[in-house]
Amino acid sequence: MSVMTMLGEVDKKELGVVLPHEHSCFGVSEFLTPYDDWEMEKTFNGEVTLETLGLLTRNPYAVRANNIMDCPDVLIDEIFQFKKAGGGTWVDLSGRRRRFSRNIRYTYEIALKTGLHVVAGTSYGLDQNMGKSVDTKTVSELVDEMLTDINVGIDGTDFKAGVIGEVGTGKAITAREYKALEAASIVQKESGLGLQIHAYLYNREGLNALDFAKKHGANPEKISINHVDVCLDMEYIYMLLDQGVYIEFDNFGKEFYCDARLRNWLEGRFAYDFERVKALKEIIDRGYIKQILLSSDLCLKSMMHKWGGWGYDHILTNIVPMMQDVGITKEQANVMLIDNPADFLDR
Repeated sequence: MSVMTMLGEVDKKELGVVLPHEHSCFGVSEFLTPYDDWEMEKTFNGEVTLETLGLLTRNPYAVRANNIMDCPDVLIDEIFQFKKAGGGTWVDLSGRRRRFSRNIRYTYEIALKTGLHVVAGTSYGLDQNMGKSVDTKTVSELVDEMLTDINVGIDGTDFKAGVIGEVGTGKAITAREYKALEAASIVQKESGLGLQIHAYLYNREGLNALDFAKKHGANPEKISINHVDVCLDMEYIYMLLDQGVYIEFDNFGKEFYCDARLRNWLEGRFAYDFERVKALKEIIDRGYIKQILLSSDLCLKSMMHKWGGWGYDHILTNIVPMMQDVGITKEQANVMLIDNPADFLDR
C-alpha cells in the first residue's frame, strides 16, 4: 500500500520516522487578548528575543509574534534538522483557514529543499478561523472540495492531499465545526485516508467528536484524536483507546504553566515531557502501543532552535532517550514513530 506525498505516492515502508502533526502556516494571534498592564502590553506587541525567552517558556502567549509562523526560510532550516536527526516524513496539517491558510506551493518547497517525504492535509480548522465559506456551502460541497484535494489536486495544482485534517473542534463543538467534521467523516469513509481531529485540550469533548465522526461513516481505526497529552486525563485516554482510535501525544516540547493573571488563551498548564513519557509507558504496558502517534505540533517561534527551543528533532534527540530511562525500548519507540504513522497514513 502507499501514501500520497508532495512528490507522489510512496510505499508506506519508505516513510521512516514520521512527525504526523505539524504546520507550515499557523497563527492564533487573533484569539489573544491584549494585556491591561502597560509593560506587559509592550512586551506583548514586541518581538521574540533572548530577553523574552524565559517568559515564553512559561507563557507562550506573552508575545503575540511568538504565535505567528511567518518565517518560511527559517522553518525549512528547522525542518531540515529533523532530517539530520534521522527523520523521514513531515506531515503538514495546515488546512483552509481565514488567516494563515495553507500554501501548497510552499509545502512543495519544503519537500524539495529538505528531501523529506512531505504529506499535505485537507480540512477546515476551528470555528473562529473558518470564515464564511463553510456557512455558504453544503456538506456535499465541502465533501467535494476535500475529495478534489485528494483525487485531483489542491488549489488548482496537481499536488494531492494524503491525510484529512486537522479538523477543528472546540471547547463545545459548534454547528460550523460539526458541519466540517461531518464532511471530513464522509471523506474518510470514501477515501480511506487517516482523519486527524483537533480535540479541545482541557476537557473530554474529543469523545463527542469521535461519536459524531463514527455516526457519519468514519472508521475509528483511521481516526486520530489529537492533543490528549496536555492534561493527561488517563481515564479519558483509555475511553478513547477502547474505541479503537489512535491517540496523539503531539505537544512534546510544550511544558507551560503560568498563573491565572497571565494565561490569556492558555486555560491551564501543559504536562511536562517526562510526565508524557511516563504516561506512554503505562499505556504501552496496558497493550495499546499500536494506537499511539507522536509529534510536536510546533506552532511557536520559541520552540525553534533559532529562538532557543528544541526544534523538530526534539522527539528523536531528547524524548527517545527519555523513554529508555523509563523502560520504553528502542523497538517500542520505533512502533510509535515509524510503524503506527505509516499504518495511519496508508490508504
